[in-house]
Amino acid sequence: LTHEDPFRADAQPAAKVAALRVATPSLVLSLFGGLEAWVGADGSDIRQVRRRNAKIVLALLAMNRGREVTKERLAATIWPDASPSCSRQNLYVVWAYLKKVRKVGSSCPYLVSTQTGYKLDARYVGSDVEEFDELCKGLLFGRDDRDSWEELYEKVSVDFAEDLLPEVTGNDCVDAMRSRYRTQLVDGLVEASSRLGREGETRGSVWFAREALRRDCTREDAYIAMMEAQIASSQRGAAIDTYFECRRFLGEHLGIDPSRRVVELYRSVIETEESF
Repeated sequence: LTHEDPFRADAQPAAKVAALRVATPSLVLSLFGGLEAWVGADGSDIRQVRRRNAKIVLALLAMNRGREVTKERLAATIWPDASPSCSRQNLYVVWAYLKKVRKVGSSCPYLVSTQTGYKLDARYVGSDVEEFDELCKGLLFGRDDRDSWEELYEKVSVDFAEDLLPEVTGNDCVDAMRSRYRTQLVDGLVEASSRLGREGETRGSVWFAREALRRDCTREDAYIAMMEAQIASSQRGAAIDTYFECRRFLGEHLGIDPSRRVVELYRSVIETEESF
């Protein structure tokens, strides 16, 4: 009774109460094609993270989507050859740098530190990892592909044209995550190509298969999807070229012959005779 509560509406002018209720602006992280961060609904406030190790920490936290990552795991991921005490000290320095870069006003509402680990506050932080997962689901289990495949292809070729954190090299954890996401996307592209081919949308089938091969030329199923799409599009010469590319890669890099399906597709082209 003797001390007025500054947060009570009946004790303060309405303008002052409204000023106290400042909403935390959202933070959006982009990990594919290079790490970028936008603060605010309009995305006008771009926050650059220039330190390599800070990018790795932020990416790991973003991919865990609000779940806590232990300090030991983060430290071992970035400095696997350092002693535990040295790696922990390095992690504290990186964490302090991130809190400084992500500061809004006098505090950093996005980064949460506990006794055992670190995490991002999911209420305020989002990333393109969620959008990537939705894209892969659309490629794998899409419906009404004849009407939506162009939109999916634009997302693949524009929004996710590059790999995860291409500027970060030499880190085993990031390399493994990059490979996993690439495999996930190529799985979706191959399936989308095959599905569009079955539905008679040959142009989309060719485009998705070509994108799958561009991202990973080591997968035989991508060559198969490409040949099937080219044959359906009456691109017989291109299908033969794809066959020899597949055969050359398998022989030179893996020492194996093409599978029966690849050979069957090749024979279906060369043994076709026109009726006169």
